[in-house]
Amino acid sequence: MIVDEEKLIKALREFKVQLLPTNSPETIRRNVSRVAMFARRGMDPFNIDETWLWEYCASQLEASKKKNSMRIEMNDLARWVDFTGQTVRIPKFKREAEQDPWFPSEQEYKEVLRTCSLKFKESLRDYLREPAHRRKWFKTALIIRVLAEGGMRVSELLKMNLDERREKGYFIRSSKGEKDRFVALSPSTLEMIDRYVKEFRENTDMKALWTGEYGRLKPAVIRKLVKEAGIAAGVAQLHPHAMRHYCATRLLKMGVDMRKVQIHLGHGSIKSTQRYTHMLSSDVQGEIYDLYSGVREHDFFEYEEAIAI
Repeated sequence: MIVDEEKLIKALREFKVQLLPTNSPETIRRNVSRVAMFARRGMDPFNIDETWLWEYCASQLEASKKKNSMRIEMNDLARWVDFTGQTVRIPKFKREAEQDPWFPSEQEYKEVLRTCSLKFKESLRDYLREPAHRRKWFKTALIIRVLAEGGMRVSELLKMNLDERREKGYFIRSSKGEKDRFVALSPSTLEMIDRYVKEFRENTDMKALWTGEYGRLKPAVIRKLVKEAGIAAGVAQLHPHAMRHYCATRLLKMGVDMRKVQIHLGHGSIKSTQRYTHMLSSDVQGEIYDLYSGVREHDFFEYEEAIAI
């Protein structure tokens, strides 16, 4: 099936405009990309064949695609169907119970920062490469700390600008249509940011806080840096969004009110924050067992500052 590319591009632009008032930029990009993807796979976007659509879903499930992923795909397609005025029976998938997301333990978090510190301090035989090496590991450690303390998404991290610094943290612009917010960071992390700006930040973008050789960093670069640090520290599962989960659970363990954690993370609904109380359950029970067994003292929620470079 050959799609009229010019017609599709024009329609996608109009689709994008219609989505603007009620959807975040990320959701809009995903919806537009989804329609283009279906077109590449052989679907006629202007005359959707139900048989083709159901066969597509069946093939994806056979290939072990999760039903939750299929539900999102079909919901995205349903917006396009409404936009084009077609009468199509879209397959529906019930929301499956999701597994609790992984996040590092306090010990794993500290080990990652310790590894970054060791990498930063190690000497290279090639002294010409040493400045770039030191910049990379200082930046990596700092990014992980900011993600862990600020609980922000990667897209929000990358929007941080030099002039958005405040006395106790940074002003953050939301990436999911939620309210922009102020995010507090620890004094040691703020000092580390000051050092980064003076010694290691590349002046390739006038506004951006996080820069590289070609300007403001991209999400893929952040993921690569964090992943490499995790592998080096023996925490291969580490990824940027895991630090957001780590931040939420750590604050709750420290006794911070759930409503305050919601504000800190920028959740639009308290329900998004409440899920972390469930994630804490097994961890808390293990600590209480240790408390009853005399393994730990009564201050078993005590927090220790992470290792700094």
